[in-house]
Amino acid sequence: MSDVIDILRYERLDTNQVYAMATSIRRLKDHILGEVDSKPVTTANPPMRKFTVSSKALARHASVVDVTVLFFSDKFPAGMALEQRSDSWKDMDEKEKKSHRNRYSSIKRAVRIVVMHMDSFPLVSDRDFKSTLCRVASKALERLRTNYKISEDKTITVHTIASNSQQTPTLEKTMNLPPDLLEV
Repeated sequence: MSDVIDILRYERLDTNQVYAMATSIRRLKDHILGEVDSKPVTTANPPMRKFTVSSKALARHASVVDVTVLFFSDKFPAGMALEQRSDSWKDMDEKEKKSHRNRYSSIKRAVRIVVMHMDSFPLVSDRDFKSTLCRVASKALERLRTNYKISEDKTITVHTIASNSQQTPTLEKTMNLPPDLLEV
């Protein structure tokens, strides 16, 4: 529409030309675009799953890359909040609640460390969010290996990061990577 206004402003068209242009635009609108629906098109989001349900998809010794992708794609933080508000949470004994809270905390801690080693974070609205996140997390894993001095043949799991008592607390407190890792 702004193109039409510019043409009218700079071309100094006569009335017949403006009328012909308006008729053409109306014809395009009616026949090519079709009838415009007043309801906005929405894509259905998958239903929110509780943390205990979505975390069961993780293998016992899943790679940190897999855990990171699931953490964001399955919305673990929202799933944990949903879990804690549910009736089934109230029915759990304290030992089971503590187990789930500890599992969530260790996953969250590991994901935080991976995110600290990432170059960038993909937009959630991207079509291929999972594959982009997997690629970026894999690159972060290379930096993590260098920082934690872990051999190439060993899989880095949530437990690997949690049990590395030397590096993890320092990284969490300072939130800075060592300068030699920034070039990798």
